[in-house]
Amino acid sequence: MFIMNNQQKLVLIGGGHSHAIALRLFGINPLPNVRLTLISEAPDTPYSGMLPGHIAGFYTHDECHINLRSLTQFAQAELMIDRVIGLDLENNKVICADRQPVYFDFLSIDIGSTPATISVPGAAEYAIAVKPVPKLLQKWNQLIRLISNQPEKPICFVKCESGLKVEFDYLFWVTQASAPDWPKISGLATDATGFILVNDNLQSVSHPHVFAAGDIATIVNNPCPKAGVFAVRQGKPLFNNLRQILPGKPLQPYKPQKRYLSLIGTGDGSAIASWGSLGWESPLLWYGKDWIDRRFMAKFHNL
Repeated sequence: MFIMNNQQKLVLIGGGHSHAIALRLFGINPLPNVRLTLISEAPDTPYSGMLPGHIAGFYTHDECHINLRSLTQFAQAELMIDRVIGLDLENNKVICADRQPVYFDFLSIDIGSTPATISVPGAAEYAIAVKPVPKLLQKWNQLIRLISNQPEKPICFVKCESGLKVEFDYLFWVTQASAPDWPKISGLATDATGFILVNDNLQSVSHPHVFAAGDIATIVNNPCPKAGVFAVRQGKPLFNNLRQILPGKPLQPYKPQKRYLSLIGTGDGSAIASWGSLGWESPLLWYGKDWIDRRFMAKFHNL
């Protein structure tokens, strides 16, 4: 039997919200003659909307994480557990830490962001960054065990511009987002902070066969805050444009919303909502947020 090897190779780097949604949609609407591969550092990915609730003890690990093994199986995709360290854009290859380069015809990047710590002396050494999330959860679980067995005395790291010094036992770093170095070093066009510049189609402005979504992307004409709500909203437009570009069809622009509702749990059974300049707090908001988050995750748990 003769098998034609004319498959196009679509590689996704990172298991962020946009890619998780795109993979689910690829499972529902598969494309013929396309080999789909996801490269991720971990076999599961956290849903940011439920992560604070997990730390507060309201959700288990499985309830707030998307299982990438089952998701890629549903999408008929290959899952590679590895860390990407660069791109060879001349030869269309992804450079990984522990395996041979991975060839692609089209590439999509959704690796999120990390808190910027380099600009503040001592932050990288003494603070616990909230991203990447797997390391945060590892540190959090270690702290829970440490605090229960051997409480430590506070130390002084935090020095404010006014001269104020704040003592702390443990410090979590949740400031503005930053990007890894390898997209810029690889030759992709980035903004001043290293985020990949994309057009309204979520395409790299320097390499049209490369897409980016979520926190790692900066849309030139419509810059969005580095917030999970935009990564979720970009999932379907990203999927549609990946489907379109594979057979060479026209792409459709993504138009981010101007205003969006933010719901933040307070850890005590209540939540804060904000819409533009308006804000309010209520336990009823927590029930609404919990319903929205569980409904979103059910799409990935019930494949």
